[in-house]
Amino acid sequence: MSVSLLNMSSEATGRSDRIVRLSHWTVAALVALTVPIGFWMSNTYAAAQRDPGLQPRLHLLSAIHHTVGFTVLGLAGLWAAARAAGGRGAATAQMQPWRAALARTVHALLFMLLILLPLSGWSALSAFGDFPIYFGGYHLPGIVERVPFDDAHGYAFYAQIHRWGWKAGAGLLALHSVAAVWHQCILKDGVLARMWFGARSRRHAADMRNMNAVTGGRHD
Repeated sequence: MSVSLLNMSSEATGRSDRIVRLSHWTVAALVALTVPIGFWMSNTYAAAQRDPGLQPRLHLLSAIHHTVGFTVLGLAGLWAAARAAGGRGAATAQMQPWRAALARTVHALLFMLLILLPLSGWSALSAFGDFPIYFGGYHLPGIVERVPFDDAHGYAFYAQIHRWGWKAGAGLLALHSVAAVWHQCILKDGVLARMWFGARSRRHAADMRNMNAVTGGRHD
């Protein structure tokens, strides 16, 4: 019975781990997509004020940027739920304490930015009030009260948070990427490999085969 319970626990943890890894790489891809589109959208907005013919492009870019942002917000919630359920991603148990603490801090800050950036952008457009907030083909309601543009808590206030957020995110992502390369090429401790799909499941299958060999296949 104890081995059966261990198998069930391992399978649940494995599912949570897969969700963590899937969320990680999906968010990474979406961020790589939405950041350049965000810059393109901002530049197009300024140009569209002079050339109304650019309005369709502006709304298309805005729809993509907004939709990806809301998707990232949802995936951040999924990632948090999976971590709470026992998903570990690239485990820090074998790291030195200071490295593990730094990794956890960077991950926590990145997670907070994944929440802050979509919400600050949503709030900025809500306060502005004269531009649609897209999610796919739908328009979402505002989450803060519409106020005059020069209000202390108007568009500029939330837009500034959004700008500082992506700048902080760029620095954290650079640190995160350097750490990943360092682990892969210098330490060679397999942390990056554990974040690729299937790496843990193959080890889990091997562990189960070894356990079956030891117990003679008796699981209860």
